[in-house]
Amino acid sequence: MLSRRERDIVKREVLHWHGRKWTVHALTVMPDHVHVLATPLEASPGRWFPLSEIVRSIKVGSALTINRGRGSKGALWQSESFDRIVRDDREFHEKEGYVIENALRAGLVEDPWQWDGLSHPSVEAGRTGPRPVQACVSTPPTTPHQPRIPGDTVLRRRRKLPHWELGGATYFLTFRLRR
Repeated sequence: MLSRRERDIVKREVLHWHGRKWTVHALTVMPDHVHVLATPLEASPGRWFPLSEIVRSIKVGSALTINRGRGSKGALWQSESFDRIVRDDREFHEKEGYVIENALRAGLVEDPWQWDGLSHPSVEAGRTGPRPVQACVSTPPTTPHQPRIPGDTVLRRRRKLPHWELGGATYFLTFRLRR
């Protein structure tokens, strides 16, 4: 399980790439897993930063720092991650609400906005106090390349299998600690 200090390390590592390699729309670092709603940025015309590269750097960077603090070595994160391309605005808002309310559903807080592992534009703007999710959701990307994906398209990252990424897509990601 991640301590509060370790959750801060993971949160900083995810947000380190915000505005550099991806836009983080919502993030929550839980004691045993992480949820991120993010859109990789365009590295050059028609080429986006690879999602797998961003997630790998987050896992490696946070594991090194956390292991150093624990006085341990080895893999911290499961090698596999779950990712799903967000198909439309409705799904974007659904996933955003899921990320925001994750600590509340887990019984860790009574107000999801007070969770130390949450990062969202509303929190970063310094707003405090309980708010309904609908009142403060961020705007999903509306760039011309934002794809609309058929409802049956679910993509999961599997070890040693090719990973298909769609340039300009927004992803809902989950990665977990090793047990």
